[in-house]
Amino acid sequence: MVEETNEELHKMRRAQRFRFYANVLYWLVITGIAVGAFYAIQPYISQLEGIYASMKSGVEGFGQAGEQLKQFKAPQ
Repeated sequence: MVEETNEELHKMRRAQRFRFYANVLYWLVITGIAVGAFYAIQPYISQLEGIYASMKSGVEGFGQAGEQLKQFKAPQ
């Protein structure tokens, strides 16, 4: 009976180790997919940043154009 109990405990410990390593592998794969996805969409993110910067400068340009129109004097 003691040998059977010991054998069961060894099986449980083996299964516990397997679950631990499987869990580590699972999270490494998840992390790798996330990093890979980031690198895959990085060019698109850079493009969006460029578009945002140009829109921002365009909006600031509209504000400056409004100021210039206020200072505009018609020739007499």
